[in-house]
Amino acid sequence: MMLVVLFHYTSYFSSRLAGLGGTWSGVVRIASTGWIGVDVFFVISGFLITTTLLKRPVDSLASYSTFIRRRAIRLLPAYVASLLIFTLVALLGDPHSKVLRNEYLLWTFTASLQSLLGDRVALADQYFSMAHFWTLAVEWHFYLVFPLLVARCRSYFRPAVALLLIAIAFRLICHFAGISDNGIYTFTLCRIDSIAVGCLLALVPARIGSRQSAAAGMLGAALFISIWIALALSDVPFKTLAWLQTFGYTLLAISLALMIYRVIHSSPRSVIVRALESKPLASTGRASYSLYIWHLPFYPAVVLAAQSNFTDVRLAYLVAVLTGVVMTAALGRLSYRLVESRFARARPAVLA
Repeated sequence: MMLVVLFHYTSYFSSRLAGLGGTWSGVVRIASTGWIGVDVFFVISGFLITTTLLKRPVDSLASYSTFIRRRAIRLLPAYVASLLIFTLVALLGDPHSKVLRNEYLLWTFTASLQSLLGDRVALADQYFSMAHFWTLAVEWHFYLVFPLLVARCRSYFRPAVALLLIAIAFRLICHFAGISDNGIYTFTLCRIDSIAVGCLLALVPARIGSRQSAAAGMLGAALFISIWIALALSDVPFKTLAWLQTFGYTLLAISLALMIYRVIHSSPRSVIVRALESKPLASTGRASYSLYIWHLPFYPAVVLAAQSNFTDVRLAYLVAVLTGVVMTAALGRLSYRLVESRFARARPAVLA
Protein backbone atom coordinates (compact mmCIF):
# COMPACT_ATOMS: atom_id res chain seq x y z
CA MET A 1 0.00 0.00 0.00
CA MET A 2 2.86 2.37 0.84
CA LEU A 3 4.17 1.97 -2.72
CA VAL A 4 0.81 3.03 -4.15
CA VAL A 5 0.62 6.03 -1.81
CA LEU A 6 4.10 7.17 -2.92
CA PHE A 7 3.07 6.77 -6.56
CA HIS A 8 -0.16 8.74 -6.22
CA TYR A 9 1.27 11.49 -4.01
CA THR A 10 4.25 12.10 -6.27
CA SER A 11 2.36 11.93 -9.57
CA TYR A 12 0.91 15.43 -9.04
CA PHE A 13 4.43 16.89 -8.93
CA SER A 14 6.33 14.51 -11.22
CA SER A 15 6.99 16.75 -14.22
CA ARG A 16 8.17 19.74 -12.17
CA LEU A 17 10.29 17.67 -9.80
CA ALA A 18 11.90 15.73 -12.66
CA GLY A 19 12.89 19.04 -14.23
CA LEU A 20 15.05 19.80 -11.19
CA GLY A 21 17.31 16.86 -12.02
CA GLY A 22 19.65 15.18 -9.54
CA THR A 23 18.10 13.60 -6.46
CA TRP A 24 14.62 14.82 -7.26
CA SER A 25 14.68 13.15 -10.65
CA GLY A 26 15.63 9.92 -8.86
CA VAL A 27 12.74 10.33 -6.43
CA VAL A 28 10.33 10.72 -9.34
CA ARG A 29 11.71 7.62 -11.11
CA ILE A 30 11.36 5.50 -7.97
CA ALA A 31 7.89 6.84 -7.16
CA SER A 32 6.76 6.26 -10.75
CA THR A 33 7.02 2.50 -10.15
CA GLY A 34 4.89 2.57 -6.99
CA TRP A 35 1.81 1.36 -8.89
CA ILE A 36 3.41 -2.09 -8.64
CA GLY A 37 1.87 -2.18 -5.18
CA VAL A 38 -1.50 -2.76 -6.87
CA ASP A 39 -0.20 -5.97 -8.44
CA VAL A 40 1.21 -7.08 -5.08
CA PHE A 41 -2.26 -6.56 -3.64
CA PHE A 42 -3.90 -8.52 -6.47
CA VAL A 43 -1.53 -11.50 -6.21
CA ILE A 44 -1.93 -11.72 -2.42
CA SER A 45 -5.70 -11.39 -2.76
CA GLY A 46 -5.92 -14.24 -5.28
CA PHE A 47 -3.76 -16.39 -3.00
CA LEU A 48 -5.81 -15.69 0.13
CA ILE A 49 -9.22 -16.10 -1.50
CA THR A 50 -8.23 -19.39 -3.16
CA THR A 51 -6.83 -20.63 0.15
CA THR A 52 -10.16 -19.76 1.76
CA LEU A 53 -12.12 -21.54 -0.97
CA LEU A 54 -9.94 -24.63 -0.60
CA LYS A 55 -10.86 -24.76 3.09
CA ARG A 56 -14.54 -23.87 2.54
CA PRO A 57 -15.48 -25.02 -0.98
CA VAL A 58 -18.32 -23.30 -2.80
CA ASP A 59 -20.38 -26.21 -4.10
CA SER A 60 -23.94 -24.97 -3.66
CA LEU A 61 -26.01 -21.82 -3.76
CA ALA A 62 -25.96 -21.72 0.03
CA SER A 63 -22.16 -21.92 0.26
CA TYR A 64 -21.81 -19.29 -2.49
CA SER A 65 -24.17 -16.98 -0.60
CA THR A 66 -22.16 -17.55 2.56
CA PHE A 67 -18.91 -16.69 0.80
CA ILE A 68 -20.31 -13.46 -0.71
CA ARG A 69 -21.91 -12.52 2.60
CA ARG A 70 -18.61 -12.95 4.40
CA ARG A 71 -16.86 -10.75 1.84
CA ALA A 72 -19.62 -8.13 2.07
CA ILE A 73 -19.55 -7.97 5.87
CA ARG A 74 -15.78 -7.67 5.79
CA LEU A 75 -15.47 -5.02 3.07
CA LEU A 76 -18.67 -3.10 2.37
CA PRO A 77 -19.14 -1.14 5.63
CA ALA A 78 -15.89 0.81 5.25
CA TYR A 79 -16.50 1.16 1.51
CA VAL A 80 -20.03 2.54 1.91
CA ALA A 81 -18.99 4.82 4.79
CA SER A 82 -16.25 6.35 2.63
CA LEU A 83 -18.70 7.03 -0.22
CA LEU A 84 -21.22 8.66 2.12
CA ILE A 85 -18.58 10.91 3.67
CA PHE A 86 -17.12 11.80 0.27
CA THR A 87 -20.61 12.65 -1.04
CA LEU A 88 -21.30 14.95 1.89
CA VAL A 89 -17.95 16.76 1.58
CA ALA A 90 -18.27 17.09 -2.20
CA LEU A 91 -21.81 18.46 -1.99
CA LEU A 92 -20.66 21.08 0.50
CA GLY A 93 -17.34 21.90 -1.19
CA ASP A 94 -17.95 21.49 -4.92
CA PRO A 95 -21.45 20.32 -5.88
CA HIS A 96 -20.47 20.45 -9.56
CA SER A 97 -17.59 18.03 -9.04
CA LYS A 98 -16.86 15.68 -11.92
CA VAL A 99 -16.22 12.89 -9.43
CA LEU A 100 -19.57 13.49 -7.77
CA ARG A 101 -21.25 13.41 -11.17
CA ASN A 102 -19.68 10.01 -11.90
CA GLU A 103 -20.15 8.59 -8.42
CA TYR A 104 -22.56 5.98 -9.75
CA LEU A 105 -19.47 4.10 -10.95
CA LEU A 106 -18.46 3.62 -7.33
CA TRP A 107 -21.87 2.49 -6.10
CA THR A 108 -22.22 0.00 -8.96
CA PHE A 109 -18.61 -1.30 -8.81
CA THR A 110 -18.06 -0.38 -12.46
CA ALA A 111 -15.11 1.97 -11.98
CA SER A 112 -12.87 -0.63 -13.64
CA LEU A 113 -15.08 -0.84 -16.73
CA GLN A 114 -15.88 2.75 -17.71
CA SER A 115 -12.36 3.89 -18.62
CA LEU A 116 -12.05 1.32 -21.41
CA LEU A 117 -14.32 3.19 -23.81
CA GLY A 118 -15.45 6.25 -21.84
CA ASP A 119 -13.73 9.06 -19.98
CA ARG A 120 -10.07 8.21 -19.41
CA VAL A 121 -10.23 9.55 -15.85
CA ALA A 122 -13.85 9.85 -14.79
CA LEU A 123 -13.19 9.79 -11.05
CA ALA A 124 -10.68 12.60 -10.57
CA ASP A 125 -10.85 16.39 -10.72
CA GLN A 126 -9.07 19.38 -9.15
CA TYR A 127 -10.42 18.75 -5.64
CA PHE A 128 -11.19 15.03 -5.35
CA SER A 129 -10.01 11.67 -6.62
CA MET A 130 -11.66 8.30 -6.22
CA ALA A 131 -9.73 6.85 -9.16
CA HIS A 132 -8.08 4.19 -6.99
CA PHE A 133 -11.43 2.50 -6.40
CA TRP A 134 -11.07 0.67 -9.72
CA THR A 135 -9.00 -1.94 -7.88
CA LEU A 136 -11.85 -2.61 -5.46
CA ALA A 137 -14.21 -3.11 -8.40
CA VAL A 138 -11.83 -5.66 -9.92
CA GLU A 139 -11.72 -7.47 -6.58
CA TRP A 140 -15.49 -7.70 -6.37
CA HIS A 141 -15.80 -8.96 -9.93
CA PHE A 142 -13.36 -11.70 -8.95
CA TYR A 143 -15.30 -12.57 -5.78
CA LEU A 144 -18.54 -12.88 -7.72
CA VAL A 145 -17.24 -14.92 -10.65
CA PHE A 146 -14.33 -17.12 -9.55
CA PRO A 147 -16.23 -19.32 -7.06
CA LEU A 148 -18.88 -20.00 -9.71
CA LEU A 149 -16.21 -20.97 -12.26
CA VAL A 150 -14.58 -23.28 -9.72
CA ALA A 151 -17.91 -24.97 -8.98
CA ARG A 152 -18.75 -25.27 -12.67
CA CYS A 153 -15.34 -26.65 -13.71
CA ARG A 154 -14.81 -28.67 -10.53
CA SER A 155 -11.30 -27.31 -10.59
CA TYR A 156 -9.35 -24.35 -9.24
CA PHE A 157 -6.52 -24.68 -11.74
CA ARG A 158 -8.48 -24.44 -14.98
CA PRO A 159 -10.46 -21.26 -14.13
CA ALA A 160 -7.28 -19.56 -12.90
CA VAL A 161 -5.39 -20.41 -16.09
CA ALA A 162 -8.38 -19.36 -18.20
CA LEU A 163 -8.56 -15.95 -16.48
CA LEU A 164 -4.82 -15.47 -16.98
CA LEU A 165 -5.02 -16.22 -20.70
CA ILE A 166 -8.15 -14.09 -21.09
CA ALA A 167 -6.35 -11.10 -19.57
CA ILE A 168 -3.39 -11.41 -21.94
CA ALA A 169 -5.71 -11.84 -24.92
CA PHE A 170 -7.82 -8.80 -23.96
CA ARG A 171 -4.74 -6.63 -23.48
CA LEU A 172 -3.38 -7.63 -26.89
CA ILE A 173 -6.71 -6.90 -28.57
CA CYS A 174 -7.14 -3.56 -26.79
CA HIS A 175 -3.56 -2.50 -27.39
CA PHE A 176 -3.61 -3.12 -31.12
CA ALA A 177 -7.11 -1.67 -31.38
CA GLY A 178 -5.82 1.60 -29.94
CA ILE A 179 -7.94 1.48 -26.79
CA SER A 180 -7.12 3.99 -24.04
CA ASP A 181 -3.96 3.04 -22.15
CA ASN A 182 -5.72 3.78 -18.86
CA GLY A 183 -8.58 1.56 -19.96
CA ILE A 184 -6.17 -1.34 -20.48
CA TYR A 185 -4.61 -0.64 -17.09
CA THR A 186 -7.90 -0.67 -15.18
CA PHE A 187 -10.33 -2.87 -17.14
CA THR A 188 -11.17 -5.98 -15.14
CA LEU A 189 -10.57 -8.53 -17.91
CA CYS A 190 -7.23 -6.88 -18.73
CA ARG A 191 -5.96 -7.05 -15.14
CA ILE A 192 -7.46 -10.23 -13.73
CA ASP A 193 -4.29 -12.19 -14.53
CA SER A 194 -2.50 -10.83 -11.44
CA ILE A 195 -5.25 -12.24 -9.22
CA ALA A 196 -5.23 -15.48 -11.26
CA VAL A 197 -1.48 -15.86 -10.63
CA GLY A 198 -2.23 -15.55 -6.91
CA CYS A 199 -4.83 -18.30 -7.28
CA LEU A 200 -2.27 -20.57 -8.94
CA LEU A 201 0.20 -19.79 -6.15
CA ALA A 202 -2.28 -21.18 -3.62
CA LEU A 203 -2.36 -24.45 -5.57
CA VAL A 204 1.40 -25.07 -5.45
CA PRO A 205 2.13 -28.06 -3.16
CA ALA A 206 3.52 -27.06 0.22
CA ARG A 207 5.83 -30.08 0.30
CA ILE A 208 8.34 -28.53 -2.11
CA GLY A 209 11.73 -28.45 -0.39
CA SER A 210 13.55 -25.40 0.95
CA ARG A 211 16.05 -25.46 -1.91
CA GLN A 212 13.29 -25.31 -4.49
CA SER A 213 11.49 -22.50 -2.66
CA ALA A 214 14.77 -20.58 -2.34
CA ALA A 215 15.41 -21.03 -6.06
CA ALA A 216 11.89 -19.83 -6.81
CA GLY A 217 12.44 -16.76 -4.66
CA MET A 218 15.74 -15.95 -6.36
CA LEU A 219 14.19 -16.37 -9.80
CA GLY A 220 11.28 -14.15 -8.81
CA ALA A 221 13.59 -11.50 -7.38
CA ALA A 222 15.76 -11.49 -10.51
CA LEU A 223 12.71 -11.14 -12.76
CA PHE A 224 11.18 -8.45 -10.55
CA ILE A 225 14.39 -6.41 -10.40
CA SER A 226 14.73 -6.60 -14.18
CA ILE A 227 11.17 -5.35 -14.65
CA TRP A 228 11.60 -2.64 -12.02
CA ILE A 229 14.82 -1.35 -13.59
CA ALA A 230 13.21 -1.27 -17.03
CA LEU A 231 10.30 0.74 -15.64
CA ALA A 232 12.42 3.09 -13.54
CA LEU A 233 14.75 3.92 -16.44
CA SER A 234 11.97 4.44 -18.95
CA ASP A 235 11.45 8.02 -20.10
CA VAL A 236 7.84 7.44 -21.09
CA PRO A 237 4.78 6.80 -18.87
CA PHE A 238 4.49 3.14 -17.94
CA LYS A 239 0.98 2.86 -19.38
CA THR A 240 2.33 3.59 -22.85
CA LEU A 241 4.93 0.80 -22.80
CA ALA A 242 3.81 -1.80 -25.34
CA TRP A 243 5.60 -4.71 -23.63
CA LEU A 244 3.98 -3.87 -20.29
CA GLN A 245 0.50 -3.35 -21.72
CA THR A 246 0.59 -6.74 -23.44
CA PHE A 247 2.52 -9.36 -21.45
CA GLY A 248 4.38 -7.27 -18.84
CA TYR A 249 1.71 -7.31 -16.15
CA THR A 250 1.66 -11.11 -16.25
CA LEU A 251 5.45 -11.33 -15.90
CA LEU A 252 5.31 -8.90 -13.00
CA ALA A 253 2.63 -10.97 -11.25
CA ILE A 254 4.67 -14.15 -11.73
CA SER A 255 7.77 -12.52 -10.25
CA LEU A 256 5.77 -11.35 -7.23
CA ALA A 257 4.19 -14.78 -6.76
CA LEU A 258 7.59 -16.47 -6.76
CA MET A 259 8.89 -14.08 -4.09
CA ILE A 260 5.73 -14.45 -2.01
CA TYR A 261 6.08 -18.23 -2.24
CA ARG A 262 9.57 -17.93 -0.81
CA VAL A 263 8.32 -15.80 2.08
CA ILE A 264 5.48 -18.23 2.81
CA HIS A 265 7.92 -21.10 3.11
CA SER A 266 10.60 -19.21 5.03
CA SER A 267 11.45 -19.97 8.64
CA PRO A 268 9.51 -17.89 11.21
CA ARG A 269 12.94 -16.83 12.48
CA SER A 270 14.09 -15.48 9.09
CA VAL A 271 14.81 -11.78 8.77
CA ILE A 272 12.07 -11.15 6.21
CA VAL A 273 9.36 -12.88 8.24
CA ARG A 274 10.34 -11.12 11.46
CA ALA A 275 10.34 -7.79 9.63
CA LEU A 276 6.89 -8.42 8.13
CA GLU A 277 5.56 -9.44 11.54
CA SER A 278 7.00 -6.41 13.33
CA LYS A 279 4.44 -4.36 15.23
CA PRO A 280 4.43 -1.27 12.94
CA LEU A 281 4.04 -3.31 9.74
CA ALA A 282 1.51 -5.68 11.27
CA SER A 283 -0.56 -2.77 12.55
CA THR A 284 -0.44 -1.05 9.16
CA GLY A 285 -1.35 -4.32 7.46
CA ARG A 286 -4.46 -4.79 9.58
CA ALA A 287 -5.70 -1.31 8.71
CA SER A 288 -4.42 -1.35 5.13
CA TYR A 289 -7.88 -1.58 3.56
CA SER A 290 -9.15 1.55 5.31
CA LEU A 291 -5.84 3.34 4.77
CA TYR A 292 -5.99 2.52 1.06
CA ILE A 293 -9.56 3.81 0.77
CA TRP A 294 -8.72 7.13 2.42
CA HIS A 295 -5.27 7.96 1.04
CA LEU A 296 -6.49 9.72 -2.11
CA PRO A 297 -10.07 11.17 -2.03
CA PHE A 298 -9.09 14.65 -0.75
CA TYR A 299 -5.42 14.72 -1.78
CA PRO A 300 -5.98 16.81 -4.95
CA ALA A 301 -7.34 19.62 -2.74
CA VAL A 302 -4.25 19.30 -0.54
CA VAL A 303 -2.01 19.58 -3.61
CA LEU A 304 -3.91 22.63 -4.84
CA ALA A 305 -3.49 24.34 -1.46
CA ALA A 306 0.21 23.47 -1.25
CA GLN A 307 0.93 24.75 -4.76
CA SER A 308 -0.99 27.96 -4.05
CA ASN A 309 0.95 28.70 -0.87
CA PHE A 310 4.47 27.59 -1.83
CA THR A 311 6.21 28.63 -5.04
CA ASP A 312 9.08 26.19 -4.47
CA VAL A 313 7.85 22.87 -5.92
CA ARG A 314 10.06 20.92 -3.51
CA LEU A 315 8.51 22.54 -0.48
CA ALA A 316 5.00 22.23 -1.93
CA TYR A 317 5.62 18.53 -2.56
CA LEU A 318 6.95 17.83 0.93
CA VAL A 319 4.09 19.74 2.58
CA ALA A 320 1.47 17.98 0.44
CA VAL A 321 2.94 14.52 1.11
CA LEU A 322 3.24 15.12 4.85
CA THR A 323 -0.31 16.48 5.01
CA GLY A 324 -1.58 13.57 2.92
CA VAL A 325 0.13 10.99 5.13
CA VAL A 326 -1.23 12.55 8.34
CA MET A 327 -4.72 12.82 6.86
CA THR A 328 -4.58 9.23 5.60
CA ALA A 329 -3.40 7.93 8.97
CA ALA A 330 -6.15 9.81 10.81
CA LEU A 331 -9.04 8.94 8.48
CA GLY A 332 -7.80 5.38 7.90
CA ARG A 333 -7.46 4.66 11.61
CA LEU A 334 -10.90 6.11 12.33
CA SER A 335 -12.39 4.01 9.53
CA TYR A 336 -10.66 0.87 10.80
CA ARG A 337 -11.59 1.33 14.46
CA LEU A 338 -15.10 2.74 14.11
CA VAL A 339 -16.33 0.85 11.05
CA GLU A 340 -14.17 -1.93 9.66
CA SER A 341 -13.12 -3.69 12.88
CA ARG A 342 -16.54 -3.21 14.44
CA PHE A 343 -18.29 -5.04 11.63
CA ALA A 344 -15.58 -7.69 11.59
CA ARG A 345 -16.29 -8.42 15.24
CA ALA A 346 -20.01 -8.49 14.52
CA ARG A 347 -19.73 -11.32 12.00
CA PRO A 348 -21.68 -14.47 12.92
CA ALA A 349 -19.48 -17.24 14.34
CA VAL A 350 -20.12 -19.42 11.29
CA LEU A 351 -18.69 -16.70 9.07
CA ALA A 352 -15.72 -15.73 11.23
